[in-house]
Amino acid sequence: DTSNSQELYEAILSGDQEHIDRIKGRFDDEKDIESAIKKALRDNDSRIKEAAQARYEGDIAEYTRIAKEIIAEGYFSQDIVVGAINAEINAIKRDEETEEEPTEAKDEATSIYSGTDINSAFDNGDYTLAQEIISDLIETKVANGMEEKNAQSSVRSSMTSYWKPLYKEAYQSGDTNEMARIRQILYSSGLYGSANDVVKTTQGWLRD
Repeated sequence: DTSNSQELYEAILSGDQEHIDRIKGRFDDEKDIESAIKKALRDNDSRIKEAAQARYEGDIAEYTRIAKEIIAEGYFSQDIVVGAINAEINAIKRDEETEEEPTEAKDEATSIYSGTDINSAFDNGDYTLAQEIISDLIETKVANGMEEKNAQSSVRSSMTSYWKPLYKEAYQSGDTNEMARIRQILYSSGLYGSANDVVKTTQGWLRD
């Protein structure tokens, strides 16, 4: 299998479609083919590990740069690249090396981001990247048939689950600067309405 994975990887890079098809015929199904390509990517392209390490450490900007660079080269689909990076992240976490985050169904659009990436970007002070991630996640959900209002609500929930306990913790410790920072983040996301709406939301959090 390892040999076949390596051969398939090299064939893809060479662009020899006849050779690619011939090697693919050695695998049982499309799922096995994808797993082989992801494994070969991890084994051969050091950028996969670099991207995984960056995302694991919360450097979403660097993760984004590397992932988009590999995808833009045109050899491997976004699904494959993100899947390989996710597998490498799991290895970094010392989970089972074969474990991967579930990939979207073949007929669905996918994003290179997850909800946690929004929070990491905001935490790093990169508001522009955070807003880009929010837009990408919403667009992906809408492309997959979700109403825009529900897509926004879904992304907002990802933010709330992260920032709500931090806001309550800041309130309990009297850290007004942190409270103000979190309110600014919520407002900048565009998901919580006006500045007044944000204040009402955070006041509601403190009553929960």
